Amino acid sequence: MLAEPRSGTAAGPTVLVVGDTYVASTVARALDAAVGVHLLTDDRGVAGHADGVPVWLAVDAEPDPEAAEVEPRDATSLHPGGITDLAALDASGAPDADVAVVAVGSDARSLLVAQLLRTEFETAEVVSVVEDPRSEETFERVVPETVCVADLVAATVTEALDERLSVARHA
Repeated sequence: MLAEPRSGTAAGPTVLVVGDTYVASTVARALDAAVGVHLLTDDRGVAGHADGVPVWLAVDAEPDPEAAEVEPRDATSLHPGGITDLAALDASGAPDADVAVVAVGSDARSLLVAQLLRTEFETAEVVSVVEDPRSEETFERVVPETVCVADLVAATVTEALDERLSVARHA
């Protein structure tokens, strides 16, 4: 159960999603109707996939809106830096986030972002997506809530095939 929202809104918690994968933009879109969501990404494709969600796009150099390879949208702000930069996390709403979801393609970068959110911004609730099941134990020392992509995909595929396989075994 979440404590009182840090952002002080009566509408519910504020969620910051940080990531460079389509999991990040998909989670942000799914949560957007229920809570206040912001997405911080350094991937232009992921930014373009976040329909309607406020996006902070971290870019390598000074932001140049005309050079952006993402379709201009009112909800996209360009910021110098990367998703592991404190300034980018700060600008994207980390100080006010009640919950953070970290969905970065690299477990090392995910762990760094999760640690920054917990230590620098004191985000109480952080959920991190883990790509490699061998990394889960390391993550759980820093982030109490993890979701392993490999485990979820395996369970979903097994479930999808289970009925077909059990029918084939009995035929």
